[in-house]
Amino acid sequence: MKHTKETLKHAALTHSLFPATSLADAVQRLTFIQIDPIRSPARAQDLILRNRVVDYRVGDIEQQYPYLGLEEDFLYAHGYIVHDVWQLLHPRKKIMLTKFDRQVLEKIRELGEVHPKDLELHFKPKRVISWWGVHARATSLSLNRLHYFGLIRVTKRQKGIRFYQAFTPETVSVSVNKRLAQLIMATAAVMAPVSYKTLQESLHRLRRHFGDTKGVIVNLIKTGELEQQVIDGIPYL
Repeated sequence: MKHTKETLKHAALTHSLFPATSLADAVQRLTFIQIDPIRSPARAQDLILRNRVVDYRVGDIEQQYPYLGLEEDFLYAHGYIVHDVWQLLHPRKKIMLTKFDRQVLEKIRELGEVHPKDLELHFKPKRVISWWGVHARATSLSLNRLHYFGLIRVTKRQKGIRFYQAFTPETVSVSVNKRLAQLIMATAAVMAPVSYKTLQESLHRLRRHFGDTKGVIVNLIKTGELEQQVIDGIPYL
């Protein structure tokens, strides 16, 4: 089908919106739900789900998260990810841990499920400069790194605060190139229809850990797994 600007708009709406269903069904259909703590006008996850889930209430996904087969992680943004897609993210290449990170990880293994404040009882209070250029607890930044590299996972949230436990990523039999292709397809499936430029810009974290994405996208177009059309001079996938 040759798309026009109007059919592109229709494709965008029908791709992401569907009749309201159960929370479990909605998250499996969406595969990824962005998490954003900002409440103006509301948190992203609640805005995404309120029109797709029957009788959805603020915070429902946070409360039911342990039972939905989801994981928190970073795809093109931070969010809830279905388990099959999440498995493809780990192990990430170029894992960089400090001596302090390793100490924190060992303490988590010893304690089991931990609230961030649990670690403050075992490590001296220390503040460092975060990625945002502001002061933050050293233990909090260490938790972020350990989580990003798949060495701990989020077990639940209470009032927005994440609880963690140590985790060993499962052995992945899929090659790095195939993992990258599947992750690109998963990202495109969430964002489609998406401009080529926007998709490429959204894959910066994947490039860092899995290699060049341009050649993989070209191959996915050649095999027909991704469809490309140019509308008003802009290539869309």
